[in-house]
Amino acid sequence: LYQDKIYGGSYSGGYLWEFDPATSVHTELIHGMLDEYYQARVHGLTVGDNKVFFSTVPSTSGLGGCLGWWNLETGEWEYMEKNLVQDQIFISIHYDEKTDLLYAASSIAGGSKAKSTATEAVIMVFDVAEKKKLGEFSVRAEANPDSDMVFDLEAGAVIPEYISCVTQDPATGEYAVTPGIATLVVTGTI
Repeated sequence: LYQDKIYGGSYSGGYLWEFDPATSVHTELIHGMLDEYYQARVHGLTVGDNKVFFSTVPSTSGLGGCLGWWNLETGEWEYMEKNLVQDQIFISIHYDEKTDLLYAASSIAGGSKAKSTATEAVIMVFDVAEKKKLGEFSVRAEANPDSDMVFDLEAGAVIPEYISCVTQDPATGEYAVTPGIATLVVTGTI
């Protein structure tokens, strides 16, 4: 829910929708990402600064998802880029309004039946104002017998094929990422 409206994506064809619960009106914001970008569905979704940010999954046998956003003030598709992390998709995205940075958690997967070419999922950091990728980094986990946590953010044995979540504690600014299954959470400052 953002500005009293609900946003979501649909499959297939890569559509972005807006729903107004007060009027029960469903509005199609973006349609046809399949034709231009070969994207089948919206996957990750987050909002902020009058924008609806989204990530996509390619169509059957395709690799390389997109990251984009819809500008609610102008009513236009403001940005869309494929393969910001080569041949990977973004499962989870988080927008930090304080820094105007977008954090995207990747997966080496592609569309249905796609044969992956990547070997390690990453976190990508993107500058929204500049519309440019700042970088990407690995989130590897290793068992730590001296900690109550099962894993640390140190380079180690577990190399994730997907990072299922990236989120932020607004009070502390600390981030949490989940490399692989949702029962493992790694926290730290990005």
